[in-house]
Amino acid sequence: MTKKFLIDFELNNLKIFDNDLLIITQPSKRIEENELVQSKRVGINKAINLKWRWYLRQSRSISKRVKGDKNPPLKHLFNKSA
Repeated sequence: MTKKFLIDFELNNLKIFDNDLLIITQPSKRIEENELVQSKRVGINKAINLKWRWYLRQSRSISKRVKGDKNPPLKHLFNKSA
């Protein structure tokens, strides 16, 4: 993920409230509770029973989904009515 968002050590010590690189905005639509999936973290040894990982159900970029949660079909990505 850090590669995808171009996050590297150059951002260390950056003030999050006073810079031109980080922009926090309101989401374009409200995320409903059933669209958000909470799961156990992948590849950790401590606190393995805590659900500290979140992902959007409609995202196709999830490395490991909760059992029974299937990858959404591609057609949903281009559905304008959703």
